[in-house]
Amino acid sequence: TKSDVFNVSVGGAFIGQRQTQAQTKTDLRIAEMVSLPILAVLLFWFFRGVVAAIIPLIMSFLTIAGAMALARIVHIFVPIDTYTLNVITILSVGLSIDYSLLAVNRFRDELHAGHGAAQSAKRTTRTAGRTILFSGLTVVVCLLSMLLFPVGFMRSVSIGGAAAVLVAVIVSVVLLPPALQLLGKKINMGSFSPKFAVAKGWRQLARVVTRHPYYALGAGLVIIGLLVWPVASFQTTSFDWRVLPNNKSAHHVGKILDERFTVQEASLTVLADFEEAPTAVQLCQLAKAIQHVEGVTAVQAAYVSTASTPDCKVLPQLMAQLQAQSPEQAMLLSKTAAQYVSGRYVRVEVVPDYNVNDPKMRQLIERLQRVSDVTGANIAVGGQAARAQDTLAAYQQSVPYVVAIIAVAMFVILSLLLGSIILPLQAIVINSLALLISLGVLVMVFQFGWGAEALSLTATGGFELSIPILIFVIAFGLSMDYAVFLYSRMHEVYDVTGNADKAIIEGMTKTGPIITAAALLLFVVVSAFASSRIAIIQQIGVGLAVAVLVDAFFVRTILVPAIMKLFGAA
Repeated sequence: TKSDVFNVSVGGAFIGQRQTQAQTKTDLRIAEMVSLPILAVLLFWFFRGVVAAIIPLIMSFLTIAGAMALARIVHIFVPIDTYTLNVITILSVGLSIDYSLLAVNRFRDELHAGHGAAQSAKRTTRTAGRTILFSGLTVVVCLLSMLLFPVGFMRSVSIGGAAAVLVAVIVSVVLLPPALQLLGKKINMGSFSPKFAVAKGWRQLARVVTRHPYYALGAGLVIIGLLVWPVASFQTTSFDWRVLPNNKSAHHVGKILDERFTVQEASLTVLADFEEAPTAVQLCQLAKAIQHVEGVTAVQAAYVSTASTPDCKVLPQLMAQLQAQSPEQAMLLSKTAAQYVSGRYVRVEVVPDYNVNDPKMRQLIERLQRVSDVTGANIAVGGQAARAQDTLAAYQQSVPYVVAIIAVAMFVILSLLLGSIILPLQAIVINSLALLISLGVLVMVFQFGWGAEALSLTATGGFELSIPILIFVIAFGLSMDYAVFLYSRMHEVYDVTGNADKAIIEGMTKTGPIITAAALLLFVVVSAFASSRIAIIQQIGVGLAVAVLVDAFFVRTILVPAIMKLFGAA
């Protein structure tokens, strides 16, 4: 609306959802356009060659196309959330690059060792292909564990993410080896060095850490302590206007209402089920009982409101008098009351004293449910605040089962891959510590607001619980990805030499450059998504970016070799 006197802005949940979806699609396109050229340059640098650098990009395009097509088919049967597209893109690009780095480098190593193209492709499939298969399996299990959450958003991301991983594994194990065989020594065309320049640095670092494991482990624990402490202050919240950029009308309306108005909206709805159609007295008694519950500011119900609270016992007489004196007003009152009654069901709109995210809201809902003891009706509580509390409770109830499934599955998969009991337990514990660091950084930035403005990020004061869970599951899967790369190569060397120290050093030397490159490339991808204008996508991007860097440059360089040295041959 245009006017010289006033400006009109439209907000609310529906408008906010529409604007969030539109902004997410725009941000996704921008992230792809920004990240892909940077990825191309970095791939050329890491592979030291043109042909080898092109392969991961082709794999990424194939994986994204295949995963999106598969998600489109799944969407026929199961709704796919908008945010799932971002997760599919991140996983498709990230895993395609990880797997192609591993396979291409192994293939070039085999060629360098004097094997022919066909033999090198077979040896690459037996070693790197097996690692990719188990790695993909770990990520898929992590993602599918989210199906246990009785929330559509998490199930959508679970299915979409698993589709991306599945396509990435198929492309890497089925299409890539024959492509490498056809290329043969042409894989090194345009190369100025087939080896990573950082390999010597990883070898030297591995030697230093294995010589001084206690110092390395002590330094690692200090770093963990410094970055993890904010987790103790973690707070949950729900999606609201704060997730939108400030140039959106829903953000503007929400902010003005929050700062300038005392808005009392009915965020709880009480539904009462009587055995038969209730009388006017029963309707009045129900509303009055709810009105007197601790934590209720106001009610909107049949015959009762904040401004009008009649004596329920004399309500029939009052209605009869009103009918005699003013039939029109009596009819109007009956019509108004009828809006809250349908057969034996009665609704009462409740304005609570607390906001949606207040922990006291759960106690208020429980007190409202106990109104059935007074009225005799079966009581159910719904509405915005109840949905938020029920969703939070659903997450909290499901988290232990999800964590248990992931832990058991990771233990079994890694045990089968490595033939060890110690290594899977070690990987699970170390990866969990790394993810706590990521969560600590998220709390500092998005909850405390430290550096948020300087980084052009939106501080939300808390987290919708699904976002940290999503970050944890994806990051845990990706960190297991790197763990499988490293441990499988160490195990391979140990099987040949029987020397634990040599296995640690050689494993880090061979896979360290791959992990470093993969982490930096994935960091570019998730950082591009962190530049989104939507706070939710920012949180996912920053959380994954920190998790990737911590895993590659802290966990794999300090914690893993130090602990491996302490365990020795075990």
